[in-house]
Amino acid sequence: MTILNMPSDGSFNVLMILFRALKEVGPMGDEELRNYCGGTLADKPERLRHTLNRWTALGLFRIKGDGAVDLGEGLEFGKQKEATTAELASLVRKVIFYESNNDNFWDSEKCACADLTRGLAWLLAQDIYTAEVGKTVAIQALESEQLTDLDRRLVRNSNRLEALRVWGLSLGFLWNEDAPLIDPTEAIGAELERLFGGSSELSAIQLQNRIAAIFPVIDGGRYRVAVEKELNPATWAGPPGEEYLSTSLSRALWRLNDEGRIALEHRADAGDVRVLQGAKSRQWMKFSHARIAGRAT
Repeated sequence: MTILNMPSDGSFNVLMILFRALKEVGPMGDEELRNYCGGTLADKPERLRHTLNRWTALGLFRIKGDGAVDLGEGLEFGKQKEATTAELASLVRKVIFYESNNDNFWDSEKCACADLTRGLAWLLAQDIYTAEVGKTVAIQALESEQLTDLDRRLVRNSNRLEALRVWGLSLGFLWNEDAPLIDPTEAIGAELERLFGGSSELSAIQLQNRIAAIFPVIDGGRYRVAVEKELNPATWAGPPGEEYLSTSLSRALWRLNDEGRIALEHRADAGDVRVLQGAKSRQWMKFSHARIAGRAT
């Protein structure tokens, strides 16, 4: 089964129920955990079981030696007392991008997280000003034009397209539930501390490379590159130059800069720069460095 097969693998909301219980109570046995959460989904207990089993297999949860369910290896709860959707989204993003969950990248049925990964990579590669994510017929037609191999298409299946929208919104790669727009601002903004590490400032190239490493579905990321290689150059065009960022990444960095969460600067004596582009390749701004808010330089 795959992540976009929602009836089997559950929704983000079901996952949140399990996550909140573990954060509130701590590790507990499989049956105890499902019973603890059962009141929330009393009419559909199988959804808890399917979701727990699936996300244990993917690595978000693990079964400890004493049989208790806990977070997966290398994953930790945040310091805040309450479980939040932002905290869960951050952990899920890590898990879906594990290489082990994307081995069969182009397989339609036995691909673990790869259907979600390549779906996100494809959406984020689009011109955000023309791709109508909320319109099923339009987005399916766009995929048909760009992916000539029928076996590699994803959103021709309306159920999977809807699941892709839901997960994209939940994980911060889309915005506006009523009329979804491609916009990874929430995802990138949630990982600013991780992106900058111990630095207060990064060069434009460093920032782009770190974003690609943490979010391999964004410009230059390994899954994004794999998807772009399969797109028909007659119907899909990437940024107009190597220094240009995609419209989706441009939107995110522009918004984070506008909100004061980062500061993008263009220094005259700097070497390589990156360009944020708007509609029809219009230049919004050039920048050579980025600073994170709240840190001394």
